[in-house]
Amino acid sequence: MLVEPYGNGQFFNAKRVVTLNLGAAVHPKKITPDGLAKILETKVLTNE
Repeated sequence: MLVEPYGNGQFFNAKRVVTLNLGAAVHPKKITPDGLAKILETKVLTNE
C-alpha cells in the first residue's frame, strides 16, 4: 500500500501503515517520479 496523506486523519493513518509494515507513505509535495518508482520497487511491490 502506498499512502499519500494530505490532511486531517490521513497522516495518522499513513503512520499506522508504515508502523505496521503494510506499505509506505510519501509527502505529496516532495515526491518525485524517480523517488516514487524506488519506493514502489523496494517497499510496495515486493514478494512479502
